[in-house]
Amino acid sequence: MKKAQLKTKEFDIDYLLGQSADYNPREIDEEAKSGLSLSIDKFGYVQNLIFNKRTKNMVSGHQRLVALKEEGYDKVDVLVVDLDEEKEKELNVLMNTSTITGDFTEGINDILEGILSHDPELYDMANLEELRFNIFEGEEEEQEEKTEVDIKGMDLYPYEHYDCVLVVFKSVDDFLYLSSKLGLNEKRIISAPMVANKKTGRTRAVDAKQLIKLIEDDQMGFDEL
Repeated sequence: MKKAQLKTKEFDIDYLLGQSADYNPREIDEEAKSGLSLSIDKFGYVQNLIFNKRTKNMVSGHQRLVALKEEGYDKVDVLVVDLDEEKEKELNVLMNTSTITGDFTEGINDILEGILSHDPELYDMANLEELRFNIFEGEEEEQEEKTEVDIKGMDLYPYEHYDCVLVVFKSVDDFLYLSSKLGLNEKRIISAPMVANKKTGRTRAVDAKQLIKLIEDDQMGFDEL
C-alpha cells in the first residue's frame, strides 16, 4: 500500500516571519488581506504553510503566516520539505498559481448564491463575485459589439465589466434632485468593518421602468447633454 503522508513540524510564528524567501513574487492588498483574516477567523488554520529545511526559507503561505500572527497565534504546524533552491522556487510558483487547479463550472453559481445569502460579509470581503461563472459570456460580447455607443466621458477601461449603471454625482443638489424625482428613501451602507479603508456611500434600488420613463419624458434634461 502506497500512503501519501505529510511531514509537519511545530514552529514559532515569530521565527518563520523572519524566514521569508527574498525572491517571493507575491504581495497582497489590504482588502484581500482582510478577507484572508476573516477566513482564518471563521474556519481556523486549514491550509498548511510550507517550510524548506535545507534553505531555511518559507516556500508558501507568507500572507497566511502574517494573518495568523495578527489573529493572535504564537505557534503553528508547518509542512516541511527538503529541496534545493531551484526546486524550492518551482514549488513556490506552483503553490500560488491557479493554472494547475482547474476551473469552476456553472455549478459554482448556486454555491455562491448560498454563501451570499447566509454569509454576505465573507462573500464581499473574499471578493467571491469574481468566481461567478458567466454562461452568457459569448452572447454578451456579441451584443456589446452590436450596441456599442460612444458616449463622451464613459469609456471603459481594460478589464472593466459592469452589470449595473453607476451614476456619479459631483453636486449634492443634483443628487437630491434625482432622488426626489425617483422618490427614493435614504439608505447608508458601510462595507465590512475589517476593511482598512472603509468604503462608504449611499445606495439606491431604482425601478428601471421609472427611470426610463423620466428619460423618455425628458424630465431630467437629457437633451442638454
